[in-house]
Amino acid sequence: REVADGGGHRGDQRPPYRAAWRLLRWAADNRNDLDGRLHLAGLNGGARAYVDPTADSPYRMAQLDVTSTPEGSAKLTTEPITYYNDGRTLVLEWDVRTHTAITGEGDMTYLGAVEFSNGAAWDRYFGFIFAPESNENIGYTILGAVGTVTFSDVAIATSTTYRLRLEICGADNHDGANMLGRWFINGTFINEVTSATISPDLVRIAHTLTNGADNPNDAYRVYVGPQRASWNHSNDNDAI
Repeated sequence: REVADGGGHRGDQRPPYRAAWRLLRWAADNRNDLDGRLHLAGLNGGARAYVDPTADSPYRMAQLDVTSTPEGSAKLTTEPITYYNDGRTLVLEWDVRTHTAITGEGDMTYLGAVEFSNGAAWDRYFGFIFAPESNENIGYTILGAVGTVTFSDVAIATSTTYRLRLEICGADNHDGANMLGRWFINGTFINEVTSATISPDLVRIAHTLTNGADNPNDAYRVYVGPQRASWNHSNDNDAI
């Protein structure tokens, strides 16, 4: 992005539009007013709570729990935050902290993602995945017409905070074709991958914790910190 001195704009360049999607700061002030912010999208043997700052996490966090209910789940989402097209780049950063139990018979999976509407099905996304029963390392994933998960070299540990960063670049904003996802963990670049099966669409932020076992004996928990999302203006018309 090219910006003239003094904050002016050069040509058709526009300043970035920035929005801070906070999972908890608004909850402290507006516990009974969740519309337009963060929604409890679904529970099946799961729960949501809020926890105060600690020495390990110096800000309020959203706590997601799943109990020993078979295929239990808890999901939080925002409303659609923008219309994502080939001229747009979106950056999302957040912290996630594991609890004291991450493995067992319950097959815990945490997915933090930018979801694409796909006709309101919300079944297309770029994201990070924690599935320690399947792989001991953090995964990065794209789900388009076909899903792919690749695992990093960063191990999933108990009672540990991870800083996650996801960049999604439209086809007009990088050297290749199609949408490009770029993943960072704790400030370190992990990889970048393009997807030909995700199209421009409405997008939202989502956090999902699931327990996929048929007969789980364990309960799981993760803590999700404040969201920081930013994206550039586009010369194309928005469809939000």
